[in-house]
Amino acid sequence: MLALGAFASLGSTKLFANLNEAKTILILGANGRIARLVSDRLLKESKVNLRLFLRKASRLNELKSARVELFEGDASDEKALEQAMQGVDIVYANLSGDLELYAQNIITTMQNTNTKRLIWISSVGVYNEVSEYELRRLSPWLGEHKKSVELIEASKLDYTIIRPGWLSNENSINYALTQKGQDFINPEKYISRASVADLIVKICLDPKLYIRASLGIHKP
Repeated sequence: MLALGAFASLGSTKLFANLNEAKTILILGANGRIARLVSDRLLKESKVNLRLFLRKASRLNELKSARVELFEGDASDEKALEQAMQGVDIVYANLSGDLELYAQNIITTMQNTNTKRLIWISSVGVYNEVSEYELRRLSPWLGEHKKSVELIEASKLDYTIIRPGWLSNENSINYALTQKGQDFINPEKYISRASVADLIVKICLDPKLYIRASLGIHKP
């Protein structure tokens, strides 16, 4: 099990010479609850620029600023993805729906735009790393998560896959991590969205963390 904040460099990536240097992060599914937490923290705690990609951009009009661009589109549309992805340093995808299609489109577009760093939010259970009981609870949507993870792991991207369990809206940040191949710890406990957002923010601000890693995130 990885300790909170542990460092795992499992591949190569284009690193940033200066972590305080302004970089651009594209958030796909930007109106989701975890994505909103991530956006708020990045704007408060860093100098990064954000591109927020969502189906109805007007939902986030209040966030438009010199540091925030809004892009309206769907991850099923490669042209919309390519427009939003030009010149970005990191893609963070927090999506639901046809994840296999979205993953393939994102991989293709990242290759076409020479973008390497991907943070992908998936689900516990994609490696059958929990009990049969938990797998049955997850079964309605687990198939799409498994297909998308397989595509990402087969790509040449510098990805980090994050696999949370059941989510809560608690404000507390308290989590630990497991790697692919390890049993998921405490799958019955709810992990706060704030905890998942905290891990994403850490990776956004230090992109060399957890390269080509798949992390289970759980409440200790």
